[in-house]
Amino acid sequence: MQPQKPPFHHLHNLLPTQESRAQLSEATGIPLTKINNWLDPDKKSVPKADSLVIMAEYFECSVDYLLDLMKIKDRV
Repeated sequence: MQPQKPPFHHLHNLLPTQESRAQLSEATGIPLTKINNWLDPDKKSVPKADSLVIMAEYFECSVDYLLDLMKIKDRV
């Protein structure tokens, strides 16, 4: 059995539009193609740890929140 890709529900909520994804890309330097691939359920691409940390800082949340491991966005 192959591991399943996380659904990234919170990341989808934080990046609902192509414009919001482009803003994240511009602000963080993460290529837009990577962001789109992470959010595409048909792609097996997932963010690496360094990208998760960058996004957590950008959104002011925890990496666990981005991975749907926490329900609360606030950092502890």
